[in-house]
Formats: sequence, structure tokens, C-alpha cells
Amino acid sequence: MPGTVYAGSPNGVYVSTSGGGGWTVMNDGLEYPAITGLAVSSDHYLYASTYGAGMDRWHINTGIEEQTISPGSAFLNAFPNPACGRVTFTIGQSAMKLGGADNAELRIYDSNGRLVGSFPIPNALSPIPTAITWNGTDEIGDAVPAGVYFCRLSLGGSKIVKTLILIK
Repeated sequence: MPGTVYAGSPNGVYVSTSGGGGWTVMNDGLEYPAITGLAVSSDHYLYASTYGAGMDRWHINTGIEEQTISPGSAFLNAFPNPACGRVTFTIGQSAMKLGGADNAELRIYDSNGRLVGSFPIPNALSPIPTAITWNGTDEIGDAVPAGVYFCRLSLGGSKIVKTLILIK
């Protein structure tokens, strides 16, 4: 959900639904609360590694629904994911067949819904690119922080949303 932040500490996992304004402990099921790392997966799970005790996970609500597309018609892929700085988005062949849409573009949003990047995709008069590279900066060139980002491809009548995890 927008404004939700997770943090790990030697005392456990905490969640803030106000962008860090107040914290609630999430230690249910943790045998050892000394957290050494956190990660959010594209399938909406928060993973916590603990010192000497393994890994725990919680299902989380990201607030954005993803469309399910059959593997043979994948429109948008991000590699690597999780990423450290640079990400390459590839647009599948079935998306390229939809070309000719006015205002077609790839947009990247942070977990608060703020637009951090947009990449126009040429119309039918130009060939649609098969790859777009994002260097992990916002629209004014500042590096964005590590976190969960949502990438939306608008092409023709289709809008596809993918989750991207940016690590530093």
C-alpha cells in the first residue's frame, strides 16, 4: 500500500503505514528476531533473514493489482529483478504487434505512487523498441532509493503492471 515501509532491526521486523511516521512490530512467528536482511518479492511476500535462524516470510498487500498474462504473450519483462541501479525492460513480440497506439509509454512509479520515470514508445510510424534501459534515477536525474517500484506499460488498449525491486 502507498506509504507502507518495512524495517528490520536486532529486535525484529517493523511496519509503518504512514511513510515512517509510526511503527508496529511484526514479529509473529519469529523464533529469533535479530533481522539481518529484508526483501520484497514480486509475488507480494516480505522475506526476513535472521541471524543464525533462517528465513521467515509474510504475505503483504502492495495495493496494485498485476494483470496475469500467459507466458507465451508476455508484454513486459524487467531484468535483473531485483536490480541494483540499472534495469533493462524488454517488450515482447505480442506487445510490438499492438503498435500504433498514440501516447504509448513505459512509466515507473515508487511505492507511494509518485512517477519517477517515463519512457515514450514510438507510434506506428517508428519501430517499437524491444528494450528500454532505466538507470535508477528519477525524472530530474537524482538516484531513487532502494525499494519496490511499479512499472506500467501502456500500449494500445493494454496496460500491464510489473513489480520491480531496486536494491542498493
